[in-house]
Amino acid sequence: MREVGDKVTTFPPIAEYGLLSNCEQSCLVAPNGAVEWLCLPRPDSPSVFAALLDRAAGTFRFGPSDAQVPQHRRYVPGTMVPLLTDSHILSL
Repeated sequence: MREVGDKVTTFPPIAEYGLLSNCEQSCLVAPNGAVEWLCLPRPDSPSVFAALLDRAAGTFRFGPSDAQVPQHRRYVPGTMVPLLTDSHILSL
């Protein structure tokens, strides 16, 4: 939870979300690693996961339940390719 003006929200700032895309489908990934926005099979299709708008609208997270994900992302300069270390392996 965080304060925005005089309101309290459970949503992180939009700038903290990561974008994953294969140029046909795209999803927004929250700082905790959960997919919170995904439309399938096309970007203009109804959303499958929409917790970005409403916490009850569904999410998907694939990962260990007792581990925290990294809170920072770095990208290869000039690209949207995540820069990873040996301790964090990403396969898309």
